[in-house]
Amino acid sequence: MKRWHWDLALFILASPILAIRGVVRFMRHIAFLRMTIQPTVTCRTCSGKIDCLGMWRCPCGHVAEGHLLRFCPSCRSFPTLIRCYQCGASQVVSR
Repeated sequence: MKRWHWDLALFILASPILAIRGVVRFMRHIAFLRMTIQPTVTCRTCSGKIDCLGMWRCPCGHVAEGHLLRFCPSCRSFPTLIRCYQCGASQVVSR
């Protein structure tokens, strides 16, 4: 068999797997984007509401007003954890 036949066969076999991975990644991205426009996030531990709007402090020390799930204007870092003030649990923000 010629070299391009093998390449074609591997491409045909790998395409469904790559398509499924792409769809899963797309769905996770859509879920994250939906979370970034909501004013509250539901806590996974106590099902309480976590406010995302207001004053927040970045680890670099910058204090900003607005939505929590945005980049820091000073250091361009993104929050990785959200803390629930009702039960004290933290949940990871998946990007």
